[in-house]
Amino acid sequence: MNGNKLLLIGGVFMLVSIVLGAMAAHALAKILPEADLNSFKTGVNYLTYQSLAILLLALLQKQFQLQLKWATRLIIAGTLLFSGSIFLLVMFKHNGVSVATKILGPITPIGGILMIVGWLLFCLESAKKLTKH
Repeated sequence: MNGNKLLLIGGVFMLVSIVLGAMAAHALAKILPEADLNSFKTGVNYLTYQSLAILLLALLQKQFQLQLKWATRLIIAGTLLFSGSIFLLVMFKHNGVSVATKILGPITPIGGILMIVGWLLFCLESAKKLTKH
């Protein structure tokens, strides 16, 4: 994935994290139980961290000629699955849709695993570059 696409994705992720963070701090704080609000904030936090990381990856990829195609794909997919499933779980739970928990519940850890594997691939690619110099 080229740097321009990563910049766009990182920017969009950051925009969404700011909007959802503001929504959590203001509107949702008034209606969600504390545990659900904390879960939602966890989704926002991870989305924010990964947004910054994706922006950084866009720069590092070009600067060091890193081959990060699969690393970035997995990080992006993992972030969408992890944070996205948390957001949906909280909102469905709040609206009384219990079947969503059975479907979405297992998706959150899958997203986490994809992020971990993506960052592992980044580390391996970085180590490969390090040993060449």
